[in-house]
Amino acid sequence: MRAWIRDRLSYLRGFLRYLRALWRPYRNAEWVKKVLSGEKYLTRAKLSGADLSGADLTEANLRRAKLSGADLSWAYLTRADLSGANLRRAKLNWADLSGAKLNWAHLIVADLRRAKLNYADLSGAHLPRANLWEVNLIEAHLTGANLTGAILKGAFVSRSTTTGVDFDDWIERGGLIVD
Repeated sequence: MRAWIRDRLSYLRGFLRYLRALWRPYRNAEWVKKVLSGEKYLTRAKLSGADLSGADLTEANLRRAKLSGADLSWAYLTRADLSGANLRRAKLNWADLSGAKLNWAHLIVADLRRAKLNYADLSGAHLPRANLWEVNLIEAHLTGANLTGAILKGAFVSRSTTTGVDFDDWIERGGLIVD
């Protein structure tokens, strides 16, 4: 009798996983609709896994938004507020984040290849194992940012506030261009 119950529970768990997988593309539909309609107040938006590549989110308020796994490549996030946002494993390659507020944002394993982060506020941001290949950090604020294991090959840092950030290892290996 117990084996039969265990088999039924196992079947139901698998069926629930299947239903969740079917629902995944639609769970963010309302938030994606708001983004595409041009709405700028998106605090605590649930956009995990959404395809927002090329979206214009200039000056958008995305505080504490859930954007883990979202595709924001080529997106315009100029002066956007992403404070405390979850951007874990997000794709932000070639994104324009000039003047964006990313303080205390979680960018763990995020892909920021060739992103523009000029004048961006990354103080206290979590960027472990993030890909910052050839990223521009002109006059950016990196005070207290966690860059443990980040890929900084060819990154350009100029006139930026870097208090509490250790770049020595990257400069020695020739992977960081500091002006």
